[in-house]
Amino acid sequence: MKKFFTTLGVLSIMLIIIAITSNIKSNMKNSIVYNCDYHALNLFRTEIDVKDEKGKNYSNIKGNYVKMGSDPLVMTSTSGESIGTAGDEYHLISQDSHSIITDSQSIEMVGKVKIFGEEYSLYDTEGNEIGKAVFNFWGTNGKITDEKGNVIAEYNSGWLRKDYTITISKDSRINNDAIILIFASYASDFHYDE
Repeated sequence: MKKFFTTLGVLSIMLIIIAITSNIKSNMKNSIVYNCDYHALNLFRTEIDVKDEKGKNYSNIKGNYVKMGSDPLVMTSTSGESIGTAGDEYHLISQDSHSIITDSQSIEMVGKVKIFGEEYSLYDTEGNEIGKAVFNFWGTNGKITDEKGNVIAEYNSGWLRKDYTITISKDSRINNDAIILIFASYASDFHYDE
């Protein structure tokens, strides 16, 4: 009987943590929100459906049919036209690096070594650092900051969930599609590493 109550207590605590972390919302003002449905049952391929804040389909992001160390992504519009790509360069110790390419912007997302959580530096085509992307250890929260340290985008997900929400400042100099691909690349890395 004691074992039953211990198990029940642990399950209750886990459910409370899941409920609390699933309801985290960004405080960012003057922003746009995208809801991302990460296909959890697709174990061998990254697939993410992106919806705008009105719930309308915005885009779809897909990786290779089988993830083998690297997982390049392709983002397409609802009509099937390519919007952008995210290359994937595997690193053994640091996080993978990604080349984010959209119609209007190219960004190098370079993985860094971080003990608790994950971090990437963002560079423009001339090699100038234009920001950082930093994520917590549990994969539930991340922020992209510009070169001055201002938060321009946030990533929020629940504990033990793959779906996530993106909030992007309307003042960001990095375009929305590039930010969506940055977060999709991170989500793909994080779930592959699990």
